[in-house]
Amino acid sequence: MNILDIFWEIYADGKVVQKGKLPALYTPPHCKEKVVVPFRMPVLEPGTEYWLVLRYKLSQDTPWAEKEYEVDGLSLSYRLMFLRDLF
Repeated sequence: MNILDIFWEIYADGKVVQKGKLPALYTPPHCKEKVVVPFRMPVLEPGTEYWLVLRYKLSQDTPWAEKEYEVDGLSLSYRLMFLRDLF
């Protein structure tokens, strides 16, 4: 049972330029799974700061929080030219 949705966003100088939702993951405990974030490589502008943000939100109501409550997140502030080698 998967209770998390994973959303991704690409920011350029604080503005969202791309976003999406990853397919549901069904990774067994103590295992790992490779995930591909399907962003399109933007034209990199000099002096612009780019971020990849992942947000983990509940896909359904639980006894402790409502659907879409953000459980966790991750922000990577690397330049996108290096991100393509990470994912």
